[in-house]
Amino acid sequence: MMAAGASATDVPDRRAISVRCVSLHVEDLDREEEAVGVSTQQLRDALVVSIMEKAPKLQVGESCSDGYLYLRVSLGSARAGYYFGDVTLQLRRPAMIGEPPVVMVSAWDKGVIFTGGIGGAAAPQVLRLVDRLVTQFVEDYSQAGNP
Repeated sequence: MMAAGASATDVPDRRAISVRCVSLHVEDLDREEEAVGVSTQQLRDALVVSIMEKAPKLQVGESCSDGYLYLRVSLGSARAGYYFGDVTLQLRRPAMIGEPPVVMVSAWDKGVIFTGGIGGAAAPQVLRLVDRLVTQFVEDYSQAGNP
């Protein structure tokens, strides 16, 4: 049974997000993006801490073949002293499609667009959004019957 306002696409596909082990990948920020106030290392640390905290039974390691969680943050600044950007978290999994047989596809994908004022506020806001997306992933992961 679905909640009011939910659609069939809101219900996670058990097979698509049933993974036991994932690796974590964070797209590197460029210098202009880091100048807005958050670093690639901060993003990596936030992703690791959040996933370990919220999904302790999900194995995380570089040699995992089930797929990987991919975090991408895009940041920019406006002349009027504001920043803007988006944060996207995806679960990418191998899929069999012809020859060569394996390609990586997005099995779960959520993102957030945001704005704010420059002055040190970018890092806390972006890190909160990373945590929020990990929370959404773990909720969907659990709803799909994963531990």
